[in-house]
Amino acid sequence: MLKRTKAIVIAMVSTLILVSCAVDKVDKEGLARDTKKLADIVSGNKAEEEVFEQEETEATTAPIETVPEETQIEETTPVPTATPTPTATPTPSPTPEAEPVARVDFSELIDNEIIEGFTVEEEDFRENYGLEDNEFVVFEGKRLLISMDNNDVPANSVNLILNGFYKEAEGIYGRYCDEAQAEYDLTKEILYQGSVKVNYEYKYNDRLIAVRMNYEASMGEDTDIKNELEMFDMYTASRVTLYDVTSDPDALIELMLQEFDEDVPKEYDVIMLAPDSDEELMIWMISDGNFYREHIAIEEVEPYLNRYGLSVFGG
Repeated sequence: MLKRTKAIVIAMVSTLILVSCAVDKVDKEGLARDTKKLADIVSGNKAEEEVFEQEETEATTAPIETVPEETQIEETTPVPTATPTPTATPTPSPTPEAEPVARVDFSELIDNEIIEGFTVEEEDFRENYGLEDNEFVVFEGKRLLISMDNNDVPANSVNLILNGFYKEAEGIYGRYCDEAQAEYDLTKEILYQGSVKVNYEYKYNDRLIAVRMNYEASMGEDTDIKNELEMFDMYTASRVTLYDVTSDPDALIELMLQEFDEDVPKEYDVIMLAPDSDEELMIWMISDGNFYREHIAIEEVEPYLNRYGLSVFGG
């Protein structure tokens, strides 16, 4: 009986070994426990054998652990998120600076018909170049032109001379404006204000008109003063000089210079007689660019006048 039992035990042990190899992850602790029990039965009693048989049955029917399948983790493709378009930070526009401009402050035209059919047109004006509250350059004064009824050609000839002087002064004004603009562009300020003043003065009788033209221009250390004298026959619009009215110009000029004060220079650039009244004439003279004037009686001048001079100046 004992041999039979041992043979059974050996067979069972072999079976258990085979099962442990065939079944993955067998309970190793249970196998060791069962092996110990079999050894006890071989050396022990029948009761233990019965117990072993009962446990053998339980062991052979022990559930085999199943390995759970690995959970498949579903890979999800991330939905691309739209990248926000960067918004440009608005740059504030700089406040535009005021630009210098030319402005006409006023202009007044006066017509003076000094003889029938001969009109003197005077224009008083003022204009400036600069900012609203800062005048860079000022151009002001008087402008003079003439008109002759039904005789435009000689009138235009006179006006070319008169207007040419105005244009010269206007050119200086334009140059000062450019210089002021250049300085303002670099420094945004003006150190010196420019000024150009032009003036026309005229004297006349029933035959002649004498015109003195003058401008004074200054900007900083730049100063320019100019005088010019002209006289015209209002019947023909031709120029009239001292040499046209006298037969002895040297003697007449010497007489005229004596009328001036001693402090007035006796060297001259231009000297002429101009109408003034029925009894007197004006002596106009430019010396070294400066203008001088003095009166002289017509009766003093008459001995030196020629026929034409007597007709236009005679008392």
